[in-house]
Amino acid sequence: MIKAFAAFEPKGELKPFEYDPGSLHPNEVEIDVQYCGLCHSYRIVLQR
Repeated sequence: MIKAFAAFEPKGELKPFEYDPGSLHPNEVEIDVQYCGLCHSYRIVLQR
């Protein structure tokens, strides 16, 4: 299960979002990300 935050509309508030990406294909790998930051440029995109 992927846990993330998403804006569901332009200028929308970021809200928790979960989805199941399904099974991995033979040529794919799964990466366990422990921490992630939010780039300044993404904040600008959310304000549009």
